[in-house]
Amino acid sequence: MAFENDGYTLRNLHARLADAAAGYRDGLGRTSSEVVAGYFEAYRSLHDRHMVELAGLMLSEGLKPRRGGVWETLYHTGMMAFDAPVDRLDSRTTGAVTRGERVLADLYDEALDAMTGHPAATALLMRQKAELADPFEGMSLRAA
Repeated sequence: MAFENDGYTLRNLHARLADAAAGYRDGLGRTSSEVVAGYFEAYRSLHDRHMVELAGLMLSEGLKPRRGGVWETLYHTGMMAFDAPVDRLDSRTTGAVTRGERVLADLYDEALDAMTGHPAATALLMRQKAELADPFEGMSLRAA
């Protein structure tokens, strides 16, 4: 069963995950703190894994990425942008991360609404959204 609107909500979610993961990679390059690096790496790793899973789902349903292998073009990039070195987990850092992750949670809700009648997609999206709630599960690192 094909996705409505050429899978737009999944494509958009994938693009936003890519944008967030790129922001965390950038943040990793802007910190000398092992705690901050671990915090960013947990989110980057989670988003990278989710992108691979979403791409697999879309491919299995016959969707094809656009030219250059991207699933969707973003008009507003820099969802997770750090304009200065990030040396500690303070309210500025965790606040920016929380806002960005909330946007992703909202995009998961939109995708779930659009995937009614697609049980495999719904199950994947629900699991991924739940994983956003605690990307540090199984790690000793916890946000301060």
